[in-house]
Amino acid sequence: MSLFYPPSPQNVPPSLTQPSKAYAANIGKVMVGIVLFILLYILLLVASVFMLYYGVIVGLFIISLRVNLLTIGAGGGIVALTVMFCWFLIKFIFKTRHNENPQRVEIFEKDYPELFAFIYQVATDVKAPKPKSVFLSPDVNACVFYNSSFLSLFFPVSKNLEIGLGLVNSLNISEFKAVLAHEFGHFSQRSMKLGSYTYTVNHILYDLIYEYDNWDATLVKWAEVGGVFSWFAVITFRLVQGVRWILRKAFEQINLAYMSLSREMEYHADSIAVSLAGSKAISSALRRIEFGSSAYQSTIHQLNRLAEEKIHTNNAFVNHKGMIAYLANAFQLQQVDNLPVITDEMLKKHTQASRVYIKDQWASHPSLSEREANIFRAPVDTVIDQQSPWVLFGNVEAIQQRLTKLLYSTEISEAEKGEEKQADEAQQMIVDYIQKEQPDPMYNDYYDNRYLELFDVETSLQNTTLSVPSTINKLFTDEIKEKITSYNNNRNDLDILANLRDGHTQARTFDFDGKKYHVSDSNHLFTQLEQEVQEQQQWMQRQDETVFRFYYLKALEQSQEQADVYKQAMKNHLELQTFFRKLMDFRSRLQMVQYWASLQQHWVEDNFNQLKQETISLHGNLEQILLDSEKLVQPAPNPNQFTLRTQLLQEPLTNVLTDFTGEVYNQFIHQSYDILGKGSEMFDQSFKHLMTVQKDILNQSEVSA
Repeated sequence: MSLFYPPSPQNVPPSLTQPSKAYAANIGKVMVGIVLFILLYILLLVASVFMLYYGVIVGLFIISLRVNLLTIGAGGGIVALTVMFCWFLIKFIFKTRHNENPQRVEIFEKDYPELFAFIYQVATDVKAPKPKSVFLSPDVNACVFYNSSFLSLFFPVSKNLEIGLGLVNSLNISEFKAVLAHEFGHFSQRSMKLGSYTYTVNHILYDLIYEYDNWDATLVKWAEVGGVFSWFAVITFRLVQGVRWILRKAFEQINLAYMSLSREMEYHADSIAVSLAGSKAISSALRRIEFGSSAYQSTIHQLNRLAEEKIHTNNAFVNHKGMIAYLANAFQLQQVDNLPVITDEMLKKHTQASRVYIKDQWASHPSLSEREANIFRAPVDTVIDQQSPWVLFGNVEAIQQRLTKLLYSTEISEAEKGEEKQADEAQQMIVDYIQKEQPDPMYNDYYDNRYLELFDVETSLQNTTLSVPSTINKLFTDEIKEKITSYNNNRNDLDILANLRDGHTQARTFDFDGKKYHVSDSNHLFTQLEQEVQEQQQWMQRQDETVFRFYYLKALEQSQEQADVYKQAMKNHLELQTFFRKLMDFRSRLQMVQYWASLQQHWVEDNFNQLKQETISLHGNLEQILLDSEKLVQPAPNPNQFTLRTQLLQEPLTNVLTDFTGEVYNQFIHQSYDILGKGSEMFDQSFKHLMTVQKDILNQSEVSA
């Protein structure tokens, strides 16, 4: 046993780790679905064998009538069609699904004896097999993984363990123990092995229906031959698309049951973690993992920013640890041994509230609140060891630096990375940049996560009915902040109700303000909430006008010139905001077309023509947006120099109207994202300029006072 193994709870109720009735029921549903699916598959397979048999006979007969290009093409096409169709239905048997992660590094017991002793003890205590291999990765994650194939249904598969160094940064050693217990808990009981079986079957079926592989590539080459032979390639494609559609409908029902089973598996694995590490350890671990993951993403973002300046850190995990501490201080969280204590109050404060609740039938994991309710249904206490899991590692700095180099080669821009900085020095640069970019706390989150409401600047200055406070303290109060939060939440809920109303979700019932409704009630509730949102929007517009008038009057006290500078800055920003929102709508359309395109075989004429028409429509949309931008000037800090279009598009827009090809499509996509990136940067600059002008007005006002 490891010297650092935390104590386990005593007198754990045996019932705690027994699979629930809901788990057993979901296993039954999934197995029934799989059996029915297999029967359907056998029928299709038998049909394909008959097609193959008669297809070969007919094909050879046609060729034997008269040997020429036409009969060879027709006969060969029929034979190829039936062979390809049959191969489509059996190819998954020979496929191995590799669970790959380019950021994984395998480690060995001789180098990390304490860590392996700890891992083996957890596996023993939860009655799970020891992992075949152990890997480290940079992320805030731990998982048990394996390669699966058709043979996995009949022969046991060895499991591997992956541990993220970001996870080690984010937890104490008791929480680390709880997380490993959860992962091994998925394979600790015979009933859970049945869950593993359904997992394997589920992925086989997914590959058969959704994955495009060498079979599809072969069909593409066949279609490119041309002539009569290619006609049969198109027929084969249409036939397989029909089969995939049938299988997809059946698979959706199985997968729906599987998602329900998956949630029960998470509950069960959490209960096993409770039995080994206590309720508090796994609950706190779940909270800290979310916090650590957010800090990790922020760290990666900042390291990429440093890379753009040709600077790289020698230890990304020191920076990640520093980011955890920085965010904990920013959120004013208590820290125990350099780890934040995530309280209920903190979660409530920083979780977006919604008045609409739809049970997500397709979620593979329960929500945090649902998991914690399960964890504490039978609370189990034990002593929490606050030590860091890093005590289990040998040369900590060496492995951290090794994974840092791997991180730069896979996730962080390494091009011209230039000067290497010590992690502490890099961290100070990161903190300085964050503090420089942070909004002024004086605004009390007033401008966060929203656009300004549009208003006419000149009309606003003539509106004498607006009451403007004499001091800035009354502009950005907590009460106003709460109203803005309510407004933003209601707008999000309005979108959810619109999806329910328009049939874009499969839910039959939902909750609104704590009451259960049928989906047919969504239209009435949408109308009701829409009225409320419109009233809030009117209030928000008046509030934005009030803020504008406050700063304008303050600037006017200094000089007419300063007031005019601020007025023009606001005009420019509101105009650019309107333009930018059109760009964001275009981006949504662009992403939808890209998603559709990724699922299609574009060599099929109908699909290719549809892609062409969609791209032409996008091209027209973007051209109109750029046309509208010609009347706008480049935003601050360089106004009145160039039209916005000349800055966004320095070369002609890709012509997709004639000679449309896959290369032309890709060029247009690349050009579109380049325009979107430049537009976003200009919008950010415009807003920063507006905030700078407002700050200058206040500073001058204080000097005058």
